Amino acid sequence: MLLLAGCGPATPPSATSAPKAVAAQQPQEAIKQRVEARWARLIERDFAGAYIFETPAYRATVDPKQYGAQFGAGVNWVRVTVDQVRVDPAGDRAEVDVTLQMQSLAPLGAGLVDRIQPLRERWILTQGDWWVVHDED
Repeated sequence: MLLLAGCGPATPPSATSAPKAVAAQQPQEAIKQRVEARWARLIERDFAGAYIFETPAYRATVDPKQYGAQFGAGVNWVRVTVDQVRVDPAGDRAEVDVTLQMQSLAPLGAGLVDRIQPLRERWILTQGDWWVVHDED
C-alpha cells in the first residue's frame, strides 16, 4: 500500500535543497537530518523534492516523473520520527529505524484511519553524501 521510494532531479541536491553531510558532523546526525528532510518532502507530497535523496544510480535509471507516479493518493503521511540510526563499522552504510504516522482510507469509504508504521530504511554514503537505498539500487 505504501511505496517508500523517493525521487528527485538527476543532479545531486544543492546546499539549499537538502541538508548536506559535512565532515565535522557525526554520521548519525547527518543521516538523521537527511531522513527528516526527505520525509518532510514526502509528507508535503513534494515528490520532486524527495527524489533528490535517491542514490545517483537510482536517479540515473528513474526520472522524477516516474518516481512521483509511484505514490498513490490513498495515504496521507502525517509525521515521521527517526528512532535510531545505526552506521556499519565501515562507515558507508546505515540502517535507520523510523516511525511513520499516517492516515489511510478505510475500506468501503468509512473515512480515514490513523496508523503508525515502523519502517527500516537503508542509506549509503557515496559521492560525499548519504542517499536512501531501495532494492533496485
